[in-house]
Amino acid sequence: MRTLLALLTCVIVTISVFGCKKKESVPQQQPQEQLESLDDAADSDQAKPAMDSRPSREEMEKMMEEKKAQQVELSAVEPEPEVDAVVVTVDGHPIMKSHLMEMIAPQLTRLEGNAQMPPQLKDQYKQQMLKQAEEGAIVEYLLDKQVADHNIVITDQQVEEEIGKKTAEQNMSIDDLKALLAAQGQSYENVQQRIKKGLGYQRIFDEQMVGKVDVNEQAAKDFYEKNIDQFSTPEQVSASHILITPDTSNPNADPNAAKAEAKAKAEAKAKAEELLAKIKGEGANFEELAKEFSKCPSSTKGGDLGYFEKGRMVPAFEEAAFAMEPNEISDVVETQFGYHIIKTTGKKAAQITSFEEANDQIIEQLTMQEKGKLAQEYVESLKKSAEIVYPQQEKPAVEPNEPTVEIEEMPQPAQPDVNE
Repeated sequence: MRTLLALLTCVIVTISVFGCKKKESVPQQQPQEQLESLDDAADSDQAKPAMDSRPSREEMEKMMEEKKAQQVELSAVEPEPEVDAVVVTVDGHPIMKSHLMEMIAPQLTRLEGNAQMPPQLKDQYKQQMLKQAEEGAIVEYLLDKQVADHNIVITDQQVEEEIGKKTAEQNMSIDDLKALLAAQGQSYENVQQRIKKGLGYQRIFDEQMVGKVDVNEQAAKDFYEKNIDQFSTPEQVSASHILITPDTSNPNADPNAAKAEAKAKAEAKAKAEELLAKIKGEGANFEELAKEFSKCPSSTKGGDLGYFEKGRMVPAFEEAAFAMEPNEISDVVETQFGYHIIKTTGKKAAQITSFEEANDQIIEQLTMQEKGKLAQEYVESLKKSAEIVYPQQEKPAVEPNEPTVEIEEMPQPAQPDVNE
């Protein structure tokens, strides 16, 4: 469930650049690259390959080109200007719809540029983004007032140090950050202002939490014992493969679909067996053949799929990979995706992280959870003491339900957490 603190961090503090980076539950598992086409659950989170959250320079340049194309496309249709209106007042301070639209402008540009999404679904996304922005603007105003009332001053040097620290954590330079921002249609100056606000909010929260957060070793041990499964790592293997898929695109194929399919499969199998003979009989380089002949995206890395546990791959592939020792090569293995030559490259035995190894990390996680709870309670207290009026609708008796659809964000580097 999206907490108010997450809303504060992700929507209010820096809606413009450093995306929301969720804290991993301990112990932190090493992300494993997985081939989607080999996974039974290709649409699940587990099936998706682990990726660097920071786009490469080439990806950033492509993003910039796509954004320009979207802007040209959108400019061809002149939408009717929306009449500005007060959507809510906080202690008499009006929050305008135009301000909310400005907050969600980058996401909205991407949304409108999605030609495949039905208009009705686009409208649903837009309303959810506006609702999140509205809640964010309310809390932002209340926290800005607290920063001013407490005479908190954040210097430009502190802002630059914070940006420098976060970009360094992402192995980025300031120039990389500016290029990423340009690709998103945002400015570095805007980021500076949002980071400045975030640091001010952090000071406010820190003041509220003095003497209230106490996570000791006994609490960490209780957590460890109740969540022992989180500290267990199953047996894993790493493997590379060469995938040969049947070619069904031959225009001269047999008009009989069944015969054409059978012929394509026979040809693919024969090709796989030919490559296997080169590897086992002639000592051909596995990785080089994978780069040249494999039809899997992993071919660019010599067929390397990284480490995976049981249940992540289709049964026939998984059975072969786990049955071999490192550097062993399988016979041709058939799956629904084609014909594979598999090379097991490493093995990791099942293991359990000890409490001594996990102690510090558990304490850090529990401390962050406690700070998040206190921050949420503090923000709620500010809202309860404020006069919040919705001119165009009745003030809801309870907090709105969580949005049913999460808005996908452009790949972004990590957001400085207000609780750190």
